[in-house]
Amino acid sequence: MSKEALEAAIGSLEAWGRTVDNWVLVFAAIVAIALTAEVVFSVLHWRNENSLRPLRTALATQNAREIAELNNETAQLRKQLEPRKIDLAGFVKLLDGAPKAPVEIVFVRDDAECFQLAMQIRDALKAAKWEVTEPTAIIRADEPRMSGYPSAMGAGGQPKGVTIVQRATSQQDFLRENMLQSMLNPDLADTPARALSRALSASLGGVAGGMSFDTGTVGVLRVVVGSKP
Repeated sequence: MSKEALEAAIGSLEAWGRTVDNWVLVFAAIVAIALTAEVVFSVLHWRNENSLRPLRTALATQNAREIAELNNETAQLRKQLEPRKIDLAGFVKLLDGAPKAPVEIVFVRDDAECFQLAMQIRDALKAAKWEVTEPTAIIRADEPRMSGYPSAMGAGGQPKGVTIVQRATSQQDFLRENMLQSMLNPDLADTPARALSRALSASLGGVAGGMSFDTGTVGVLRVVVGSKP
């Protein structure tokens, strides 16, 4: 091989070596950039996770609260839509040994739920061995001046819910049924109206009471079944 050819071969090898070195440097730079990017991404991810954790916790708490409120509203709505019911066993137990009185039951006409509840109250009173007549629909007000009011009020009751109505003959009747007096004086004798009110309230959650000189029949408790509250 001539001197010129040898020098050319050496030059080619040196150029190739520099090219390889350059590619090695490029590859090393790419690897370094990739590792740096991974580290930066990991740091940013860690920071984001830590910064978002309180927000996620707050959102989870809020969602849980909203779900609980929605469940409660759903339960309340379901309760409002469900017909009222009398706990027969509990009703009879509460009236065991209580003073009795004849009972008449009236209900709002054309309200199927009122009719069904009136029938349940009749059956419960019969089971408790109370004297009770068949429930009847409210046709007209007892007093002409009440004819423009809701039918339950015309029968002496509240516009909605169940009311136990009594006809008074004297002021002593009002004093006898005064609930405040009965609470202040435990020795005060129980009355049929208070006993019936307790029994009905246990199933319905509350019962109103009324007394006047013009509504109802003397000596008879009237149960007015108004529309569901």
